[in-house]
Amino acid sequence: QDFYTDPQTGFMVFTETGIRRRGWCCGRGCRHCPYGHWKVEDVSRRKNRIVGPTLLTQRRETDPLPTGPLEVLFWSGGKDSYNSLLARQKEHAASKAAARVVLLTTFDADTGMVPEQGIPIVRVTDQARALGLDILVVPLLSADRGGVSDSAYVETVAAALQQLHGDADGPRSAVKLVFDDLHLADIRRWREEKFGAAGRGYDCVFPIFGRPYPDLLDSLFPAAGGGPEVRVSAVRADW
Repeated sequence: QDFYTDPQTGFMVFTETGIRRRGWCCGRGCRHCPYGHWKVEDVSRRKNRIVGPTLLTQRRETDPLPTGPLEVLFWSGGKDSYNSLLARQKEHAASKAAARVVLLTTFDADTGMVPEQGIPIVRVTDQARALGLDILVVPLLSADRGGVSDSAYVETVAAALQQLHGDADGPRSAVKLVFDDLHLADIRRWREEKFGAAGRGYDCVFPIFGRPYPDLLDSLFPAAGGGPEVRVSAVRADW
């Protein structure tokens, strides 16, 4: 059932099933919105929580289907993630190859916080909106509920990825997973072991791994319109 009539007001109310069938958040604050009221502009009115892996999409029914091979960028909301996105966009432009880029962020199911950055998931989803990109958000169980072990993380993320692409994007090896690791070789090996050819079968990409920091700064500052404004306060204390 896609909707029902509210007995008190007489208004038609969309069910979660109906909204999922539509496939996107309309921004009107629907009572049963499973997308966390993503497109509601007033943050204070975003009452609903996302309770399972959910794709927040920019598309509407009249928009054309996305084209190009799928790339899933693991997105923490920080500068390294953004630099990875810039690097991939530059590679796409150079090769004149289109790609469907989807961000992926995991967050604490109880607190709604993104662990790496310590920021609320709503801030990350707003980043995706500002970038004009879809984002797959994946809630993880809190540590005291035993849900953030390596195996639980891999299983949860792998299930979310499978839900995202299904069989529509061909074999998993045709789907790229993009990571923002800079220099920690052990973390890279772990990702490749768990998600790469020997693990889940995806093509793992590390666009900024090993790149010098000055190069990354040069990439970041022009993208920010010439670099952020830096002001020095009048503090006179010794540090």
